[in-house]
Amino acid sequence: MSDAIIIIIVGIVALLIGFNTLPAKKKKLLRDGEEVDGEISEIVEATSDEVTEYFPVVRFITRKNQIVEKIVADLLISGVVQEGAKVKVLYQPENPEEFVVKSAKAIWIARILTIVGICALLAGAYLLLKAQSIL
Repeated sequence: MSDAIIIIIVGIVALLIGFNTLPAKKKKLLRDGEEVDGEISEIVEATSDEVTEYFPVVRFITRKNQIVEKIVADLLISGVVQEGAKVKVLYQPENPEEFVVKSAKAIWIARILTIVGICALLAGAYLLLKAQSIL
């Protein structure tokens, strides 16, 4: 029975992480935003308290030919992205400064965690019911 409860807790944690992997702003832009090609125009370095972080500056042109160039603070660089790298950008047509870099990796992580969470909840519920001789 304690194994079932542990599995249920793991399922709940996986679901919570899966649901919160994509912030509300990104979910809204994935649903309603306009997609254009962009690029990493440069990588900026920020150092504080002996910690150095690197952030990309994303540049893109909207469908109305407005040039937008801005640091993307929620996209940490892991050494894979370099200056000149092509990215997909989703932006609000009414406010192009509000945009996100489309990341298939983040979407898949959210989906996988959600599936794992659901499976763990079902397995935990099954084991719990089986232990109580209901099944």
